[in-house]
Amino acid sequence: MPTLYNLALLLLLTLLPCSISQFDPNLGLIGDAKITKNGSFLQLTDPSKSSPSSGFVFQKIPFIGNSFSTDFSFSNSDNGLSLVIVSTDHFPSKNNFGSSFSVKFDTFSNHVVVNVNVNVGSLISRNMNLGLNSSSKKLHSWVDYDCTSKRLEARLSELGGPRPYSPLLVYEVDLSNMWKGQQVMVGLTSSSLQVTSVYSWKFRVRRSVPTWLHSQPVDPNKMANRKRFHLLSGLIFVTGCVALASFVGLFCWVMFGGNNNAEVVIPAKRDFRYEKVVNVVVVEDGVKN
Repeated sequence: MPTLYNLALLLLLTLLPCSISQFDPNLGLIGDAKITKNGSFLQLTDPSKSSPSSGFVFQKIPFIGNSFSTDFSFSNSDNGLSLVIVSTDHFPSKNNFGSSFSVKFDTFSNHVVVNVNVNVGSLISRNMNLGLNSSSKKLHSWVDYDCTSKRLEARLSELGGPRPYSPLLVYEVDLSNMWKGQQVMVGLTSSSLQVTSVYSWKFRVRRSVPTWLHSQPVDPNKMANRKRFHLLSGLIFVTGCVALASFVGLFCWVMFGGNNNAEVVIPAKRDFRYEKVVNVVVVEDGVKN
C-alpha cells in the first residue's frame, strides 16, 4: 500500500493549472480524473476499465470553517456525483478521509444525500427526492453554507435553468466544530462504470459577518408601543401649539384691537374766579377784637 508520502508526491504531480474558463484555476486531479482532449470539460471516470473507475478533482486553496458558496454542472448515469470536504491530515488518501463531509447527488436513485463522517462508523444521512426522471441529463447544482447559522442548502436544476428559489435540501451542521480549526480541502468525486463528466465548477469562500452587524428581529409588541407613544406625543404637541396660538391671538387682540370702541373723555374747560379776601382788625382802647 503506498505511503502517505508517495500519495502526496502523486498529488503534487497531478496539480494542473486549469485553463478552462468554466473552472477555477489550479485544480488538482487524482485517480482517473482528466481533462478531455478538446479541453472543454473534465472527465472523472473512465468507462473503458472493467472495474468501477473513480476520480477526484479538488480545489488547491484550503479554507478554515468559513461560509462558502459553490456551484457545478455535471452529467452522470450511474452512482452520482459528490461534493466532498476532507481534512488535509488524511488527504489525498482514498481509503481514509478522516473527518469528512459530503453532499451526494445520486441521479440513478433520484435522491440527494448528506453524509457526515466524524468518527469511524459514525454516519448521518438524509434523503430527498430530486424529482428528475432522466439520469443522463446535464444538471446544475448549488451548495451554500453559512457558518453563522450553521445552515447548509443544496439546490439542483437542469443545466441552463434558473437557480431554484427554494432549496432542495436544508441541513444544519457545524463544519468548523467538526475539524476543530484544521485546514480542509474541497473536491468533486465519483466512482462509476459509466462516464461522469464535470462541465463547470466555481467555489467561493465568504467571510462571516461580525455578530454586532447582524440585524435583530423586530418585536411586534415594541413596534405597537412605539406607535402609541408617537401618537400620544403628537397629540400633546398639537394641543400645546393650539394653546400657544390662542394665547398669542388673545394678547394681540387686547393690545391692538380691544379698545377701538372705547369712549375718549376730554376734560371740559372751566372758568376760574379770583376773590381777594381782606382781613380788617379794629383796635379800640387797646383791646384787640
